[in-house]
Amino acid sequence: MCHCGKMLLMFWETAHAAQSLVCLLLQAYDSCLAAAIRDQKKGRSDLHITGKWRWLLDAFAETYGVRTIYATLAYLDWVVGPDVISCTSDCLKTLIDKVEHLKAVQDGSAQHPQDQAILGLMVEEAALLRLIEEAVKNMLTRCFQKYHAVSDRAPTGILEGDMANPESPSSILRHAVKLADVLKQDLKPNMELWLTDCLQVAAVRRFEAVNATCERNVRGLPGPQQTHRNLFTSRDSAAGVQGYQLSQDVDAVVYSVDRADDSPGFQAAYAQLEGLCQAIVSELQSDLELHDTGVFPQPIQLHQITSAEYCKLFLGKLKRVLDCNSPPEPSSAAINLMLGVGKFEEFINFYGMRPSSGPGSEVDACNIFLPYVQHWVEGSQAKLLQTCQAFEGSGGSGPLSYVAGEETGHGVIAPFLIEMLQNIQTEIQRYERLVNYWPVYAPMLEEAVCAVLRAVTAAVTRQCGIMPARRETMLASSCNRGFAGFEKPVFQWQQPPQAIGFPIISQPTRAPPLSSSKSILPFEAVLLNSLRRLLTFVPQTNDVLTAWARTTADSPGRERLPTPNQSPTKIPIEQADKGPKRGALFNQLVKELRSEYAAAVTVCAQRIHSALADHRCSIRAALEKYGIINDSAVLMEQMHPTLEAVEDVLANLFKVVDNRVYISVGRGLWDCTSQDVYEYLEGLQEGLGLNRGAWRGRQNSKAVMDVIDNFFSATFSATLMHGCQPKDLDQPLHSDKTHKLLAENTTAINMSYTVY
Repeated sequence: MCHCGKMLLMFWETAHAAQSLVCLLLQAYDSCLAAAIRDQKKGRSDLHITGKWRWLLDAFAETYGVRTIYATLAYLDWVVGPDVISCTSDCLKTLIDKVEHLKAVQDGSAQHPQDQAILGLMVEEAALLRLIEEAVKNMLTRCFQKYHAVSDRAPTGILEGDMANPESPSSILRHAVKLADVLKQDLKPNMELWLTDCLQVAAVRRFEAVNATCERNVRGLPGPQQTHRNLFTSRDSAAGVQGYQLSQDVDAVVYSVDRADDSPGFQAAYAQLEGLCQAIVSELQSDLELHDTGVFPQPIQLHQITSAEYCKLFLGKLKRVLDCNSPPEPSSAAINLMLGVGKFEEFINFYGMRPSSGPGSEVDACNIFLPYVQHWVEGSQAKLLQTCQAFEGSGGSGPLSYVAGEETGHGVIAPFLIEMLQNIQTEIQRYERLVNYWPVYAPMLEEAVCAVLRAVTAAVTRQCGIMPARRETMLASSCNRGFAGFEKPVFQWQQPPQAIGFPIISQPTRAPPLSSSKSILPFEAVLLNSLRRLLTFVPQTNDVLTAWARTTADSPGRERLPTPNQSPTKIPIEQADKGPKRGALFNQLVKELRSEYAAAVTVCAQRIHSALADHRCSIRAALEKYGIINDSAVLMEQMHPTLEAVEDVLANLFKVVDNRVYISVGRGLWDCTSQDVYEYLEGLQEGLGLNRGAWRGRQNSKAVMDVIDNFFSATFSATLMHGCQPKDLDQPLHSDKTHKLLAENTTAINMSYTVY
């Protein structure tokens, strides 16, 4: 062999021997490290080698030339082992210190002089570092995907099976974020997107866990016989759903009728969703508090990331439940669910957590439940209309009888009207919490109630024998045609009550018989009292709905929200030009009732007046016979029987009708009597023979008018006493017109006289 060949062979043998020696030294160091770990019983709870073993490892490395980089890698290789690595603060801080040091050496940016002498990592060291980085990245992924459960109390740093962590995870997460920043070059596509993906996975898993807990909590839900119990109530702390428990809802309305959605299946489904809403709010509140600690980098909005996932998953579950268990009517369980979703929506709006984009991720409770509310209201309207028809067909629920009231007296109304108004009140009460939270539903309910009240009014008028009959068609320019081209209704008695099955009304023992045509008839009293009751009921119902809508800002839960930087999203209200405003339909119904009430009072007063005028001693007959040829004393004597008859009519009237009906009919008689004087006065013309002396007829008319006014004013005051209002004593229309005709002529009045 040539000399050159011998030299190459000698160099290879030397290098191979040196490499074998290095491997032996590294193996010896690894064995020494393993012995130190075993002797000091190191593990997850204690990662740091101390004392004599620490000195021995350092001395071995220095004596035999083991690189500091390899010593660190060997130690980290043990730390990231499956039985050692954890998400505890101690492990994270150790990894930060060691990995940051290795990355600095690898990049050539080390600050220590000893590290600066090392020119990068060897191939084997770089490969080992990549394995360590991969293990650390996997640990960080688990940490961020279960950020809500990280705790130093758990051996692995993650609480398993606990729904809530009493500790704040901010300290552990702060170390985890710092370690992720050390490895940011290895996190693809970048650290922010990688962290966002982890938090999205965490939200999905958290939602599944919360959902499972809520399902377990509703297994003991009471049956349909205990539907007055509420579903869930949240404790004050935002620490998960362990604080939710069943509690009694004292505000819930209990109904005796059976409901399809009061079954245990419906209640369990709605209860689970309601509890889920409350649990999500608790979770988001915790995430918001965690975000405010500044743990995550600025681009990461933890509460918004979590809210987007929660909303998407919750809406999907809500849609599935409603498709399978759609609420047929406004039961307590269904409304509890609606309010739970509404408060969930209000919470995310208030804190700016509403998802900005994404199909199926926007929570809009008002529109989600709008079709169901429309169905409920339509069902309530149909049920009430059906009840009204049944009552009308049966002639009421029992015989009518006058109520013997106090001295002020209260008349009887149609019995079926009493029950219908009670049914309407009960049905409206079921929507109280709904309208209180969403005033936008009030006009919908108002429209249904007005439709039912119109049907009730029509049924009452038909039972009492009065019908709104329309006059024959007239020209469009006729004064009888309204502004919209509709003819004004003319009310008239169609047929006697016995012919339509109207029950006979028993008369009170203290009242004279009312069968005489010179007094109010039973069906007239019932009709007027009923219309008067409706005129009272409609504004009261309007006030109730208005009060419910006005208390929206004070609804439960809203006052507990602190004032953040964002402005809260307003609850939707009626939009202009998109339908009637709240109360408009009630106002129109009141106008219609006033018209019917006025027409009925007029018909009744005119009939009684006509019956009284049939006698020879009527006031108009006395004026026509004695007004010109006799003085006022004769007229007063002739008027006395007529006024006595009117006094008897008013006495009977007071005993069987409401006070305001008494005033209305009484003033109608006052006006009809004054109209007789007015028409007589209008017809006075000075002539020859018997027509001479029109001036005396004018004077007598004035005396008669004074007597009439004093009679009615005194009768009203004596009957009602303190219940008499000043407007009740004002002169009615024809009395006022008569006094104006009887006024003394003055130059100023005559010069300014106009016909219209």
